[in-house]
Amino acid sequence: MEEMAADLEAGGPTADICEDHLEAGRGDAIQLRLLAGVFRIVLRRDAPELTPFYPCLGGSADPEDAWPVLRPILNSHLPELRRALNLAPQTNEVGRSAALAVGLFEAVRRHGLHRIRLLEPGASAGLNLNVDRYRIIGPGWEWGPANAPLVLDTEAPKIRPEPVTIVERRGCDLSPVDASTAIGAEYLTSFVWPFDLERHARLAAAIGVARRRVVTVDRAPASTWVREQLAQPVAEDVLTVVWQSITAQYWPASERDAVTAAIAESRSRIPLAHVSMEGVPPVLAAKGYAIDQHGPAIRVDDTLIARSHHHGPPVVLTKSVTHIDLRSRPDSHKARLGSNDQSDLGSATVPSISGIDHIALTVRHLDVSVAFYESLLDAHPMGTMSDGSFTRCVLALPGRTHLGLTQHDVGSERDFDPTAPGLDHLGFACDSREALTEWADRLDGLGVSHSGVQDAAYGSALSFHDPDGNALEFFASA
Repeated sequence: MEEMAADLEAGGPTADICEDHLEAGRGDAIQLRLLAGVFRIVLRRDAPELTPFYPCLGGSADPEDAWPVLRPILNSHLPELRRALNLAPQTNEVGRSAALAVGLFEAVRRHGLHRIRLLEPGASAGLNLNVDRYRIIGPGWEWGPANAPLVLDTEAPKIRPEPVTIVERRGCDLSPVDASTAIGAEYLTSFVWPFDLERHARLAAAIGVARRRVVTVDRAPASTWVREQLAQPVAEDVLTVVWQSITAQYWPASERDAVTAAIAESRSRIPLAHVSMEGVPPVLAAKGYAIDQHGPAIRVDDTLIARSHHHGPPVVLTKSVTHIDLRSRPDSHKARLGSNDQSDLGSATVPSISGIDHIALTVRHLDVSVAFYESLLDAHPMGTMSDGSFTRCVLALPGRTHLGLTQHDVGSERDFDPTAPGLDHLGFACDSREALTEWADRLDGLGVSHSGVQDAAYGSALSFHDPDGNALEFFASA
């Protein structure tokens, strides 16, 4: 990669290939697209001199010696490799089934329905639609056929699997891949790093299942397809689950917003859950990253329940996965300042305030939350304080506002609930809607799932959650 970067700067064949993509963002994964194009040349045996550098093909040559061999290959396949950069990555990483299954269990618990219609936008070859044909395990639990050809270990304890019967499964993709064909299998293989033998073994097993159990993947854009599928009639005892993994980063903002809107508009008509695994790898992903902070967010209807590696396992729960209490809440009562009649307070002089000085949020793990807000807002701690029962770190925000993050020594394990009395959400002011799109790009770069920019008569908002599930948004007034 370093040699290719240097060749790009020097105006070599790498620069010729990438000349139309120099402004691409990290989420576009241009380097993966290019190396996948090279891999396909190797797989069809048009570059046998590179085969020794591919461990998945039996090679054992030192990768440090690859560049002098690779450079002339780039030069001799310029048109093909330029076209390769226009193809969105199609890893169809089957390891993500393990992470998505955890979300599926939670969706089933919330709705109490075990018969599932499974819909997947951005499905590629549809390998993850065969989730119930794999065996998924963790310490003390297991789910799926005992004789499944593919076993995925989440490494996650305390998961409560649920019985599931998938009565219908279907996906869509702009460029569906037929994994049952040699060409399709080769194409999927090309997007897996050649040194990652475990992922190659998982993919081969999943392709074997796909050849026996073909699933339908329609050629269609996500938003149009999701809306059409959700308009189809479905039995009352069937839960429709729309799930997706590492695909929203390749969609334009308008497409993300349209998918979100189609799901929201269908909730009143059918039992519906949205399970997502989204997030762009952090900058230093090649050197490893803290999954519980920077791994893709696994959400069920926007509730963060876990994080995982971008390729799937391990899965790290971020909160207890429990039943949702759907019982109606008691009627609200009028607020009272005291037992005396307050009718004469309106005539009293009101002392002045100059605005909000600070907001303090309770968090489970102070170090995790401080790192999150530092990375998100480029905010720097002003100091910490403690009275023996809690520890608080205060961060300075623009406009003389401060954010306090407090970890109590003894506290409730209840999850954040915006519908309970207390904080509904915390909104950060932005000057324009254009600023919100910049924040959306930043959230993508940090691997933080978000709503996309949502417009209303009074302004535009970009909603997301912190590691403790606290509801946050960037807001620009109309």
